[in-house]
Amino acid sequence: MAKLINKTRILYFVSLIVFTGTVLTSTVAAQDLVQFDFKVKPTINNTCITNNASVNSDPNKPPEGQTSAITQIGNVANGCSTKIVPGKLNLKFNFSGLDNKEQDLIKQSFDSVAVSPQAIQIYTDAYNNNGGVLTITKDGLNKPFAQVVGSCGNAYILIHAGLYLGSSLVSTQYVIIHEFGHIMRSCNGTLSQAYINSGAYQAEGLVVTYPLSAWFDIYPDCASALAAKGENESFAEMIADYVTYKTYAMPSTRICTNFPAGATYSDYPTRQPLFYNFVKNNIFGGVEF
Repeated sequence: MAKLINKTRILYFVSLIVFTGTVLTSTVAAQDLVQFDFKVKPTINNTCITNNASVNSDPNKPPEGQTSAITQIGNVANGCSTKIVPGKLNLKFNFSGLDNKEQDLIKQSFDSVAVSPQAIQIYTDAYNNNGGVLTITKDGLNKPFAQVVGSCGNAYILIHAGLYLGSSLVSTQYVIIHEFGHIMRSCNGTLSQAYINSGAYQAEGLVVTYPLSAWFDIYPDCASALAAKGENESFAEMIADYVTYKTYAMPSTRICTNFPAGATYSDYPTRQPLFYNFVKNNIFGGVEF
């Protein structure tokens, strides 16, 4: 037997949640077809309904499956699709050593993920659990990398001097969304466990765009770096790729996966679908970029 939990949200493209529907539950047997019918008030019109459902055989564990559908009510200027206009996360930052261009693109990068109520909630919760102010600082180390220092409650993002984040929005998104992914996992045990339970890393291996060679100063080869860092780095990388895979060209060849320099990860949804769909359903509420 399984319990199906259905959550209905009413959205406007130009605003945020204006109504949250009733959470319905039902117990179903294998192969059962479950249908939920819901009504909206006559005053709710010219909008889009996002209907998210998850199936969970054990209420004490993460859902085994999730799905999402969007329905249009009345007239909506651009129609209803999974591409909702981004909102804002309204985060506070403590910047050090970054120029104005870098700071602006970092802020834009965070706002770019505010595309669904679920995404806004997950990012905001991680931010609040980490102290309510996000510190991002640049040091003098001439290496083209970034990293997260500390754990949930006091974690901050450290950018090394060899990495400039003011060149383009997409390159900044790739770095910042990846690094904040580590903070998100550290601050959200439920999401972290759902990732483990999904089996994505066990089935699909390292997310192929991750530059595992960044760890070669500590781990001497691909095998040892993969064993130490592969699963955790894939968590952060799968989120960064989800946002940027259509447009970000990798600046260098990924030695351990042979992913070529200058290539975008355009086949991400089909090449590593477990990673892609985990991010789609568990972080972004079905919204695709």
